[in-house]
Amino acid sequence: MDYASFERSILRFKKLKTRIIGRSEDGRKIYSLSAFFDPRKPWVIMQGAVHAREHLSADFVLTLASIVEHKFELFKKMKSFPNICFVPMVNPDGVEIVCHGIKSIRNEKLKQSASRWISGDEHMFVKSNARGVDINNNFDAMWDRHQNSCVPSLQGFIGTHPFSESETRALRDVTLEVKPIFSISFHLKGEEIYWDFFQKGSRRKIDKKIAKLVSKVNGYAVKSTENSSSGGYKDWCVQFLEIPSLTIELGRDELSHPVEESEIYDIIAKNIGILDVLCDIVRLIEGER
Repeated sequence: MDYASFERSILRFKKLKTRIIGRSEDGRKIYSLSAFFDPRKPWVIMQGAVHAREHLSADFVLTLASIVEHKFELFKKMKSFPNICFVPMVNPDGVEIVCHGIKSIRNEKLKQSASRWISGDEHMFVKSNARGVDINNNFDAMWDRHQNSCVPSLQGFIGTHPFSESETRALRDVTLEVKPIFSISFHLKGEEIYWDFFQKGSRRKIDKKIAKLVSKVNGYAVKSTENSSSGGYKDWCVQFLEIPSLTIELGRDELSHPVEESEIYDIIAKNIGILDVLCDIVRLIEGER
């Protein structure tokens, strides 16, 4: 799903509130969809397409949002079903680069710079934004512990400082605004669930229980990544906000990037039940407060 298709889709929602939470480095709107049921209910954030070549995750987040819209009144009546803030496409510039190449970059300075770190068909494998920063290495959570790249790159460049990118700040700001008790980041690929980032004691036990609840739904493996992860949104939520946060790697590991759109059906079939387990997750978290 490219940005134009995404924007057409997101503007069709009626019961969910559409907001512009920021703009990308190349000026594209970053949208959220809010399923607001009751001010007394807690918030959950679900986001996708932080990594450009993983833009099929935006399709999946939109699918979840569509189900919530279709069953809005039913979910509203469910005591433990939370308010949800969906941010389906955090990195619209990167998605456009993957789908349409460097020519999709509108700012001439950004385009000239991108031509130095993207060549030929490499644009199809970009994870970064239009400035060559890997958004999921740009959050303030042991930000400089793993420096994969020191310069703009297809992937792995952590940026000049935490939250140096407008996309990172947009996701940070909406998160601080809604104050979620739980978050999920959807990535591709591998059918794995990452949950830890140096939590201790009861927090660690609860967070792993939540990961296992989701694993029962989709059959994905629960994996520890705290020794190889830093600067990600999940890491920041766990460390700074002190809330449970998952990264879910959608799609089979043997798939190739960018994952074909036809794979969305298998992804939906395995993961649609995540909505059904949200009540259990909320009860688990609130029971420990």
